[in-house]
Amino acid sequence: MEVSRGHSYPLLNALKLRAQITKKLEIGDKLRFRLNRAERSLRAQISSEPPYDPPWSFFDLAEIRLYNQDKEGFLSLTARGIESATHKWQVDTFRESLEPLLAAGLHLPGLQEGIQMLHARASLLE
Repeated sequence: MEVSRGHSYPLLNALKLRAQITKKLEIGDKLRFRLNRAERSLRAQISSEPPYDPPWSFFDLAEIRLYNQDKEGFLSLTARGIESATHKWQVDTFRESLEPLLAAGLHLPGLQEGIQMLHARASLLE
């Protein structure tokens, strides 16, 4: 996470791993700053025409919205990521990365619904 200079992928992975180990989501000031910076970059990526790096830019931004307790933003961006996915494994990868949060007992607004949406919609890409 330190070496990536704020790239969302390692940042979000580190956050998820820590949450799985500690069974809680702790976002201090330094991490909040990094999440906000990653969000600005991802918003620029999805705003370009065509969006840059879909579906990952949508999925990463959706995950940041999840951690900010923005259920509607999380679900909406997850749906956009699904729509831009070209392969089932892309949708499955995002779902599989979120499932351990539920297993750790974290109940974030929209998390369970988003996982269900990802599972249901992945079958359409088969």
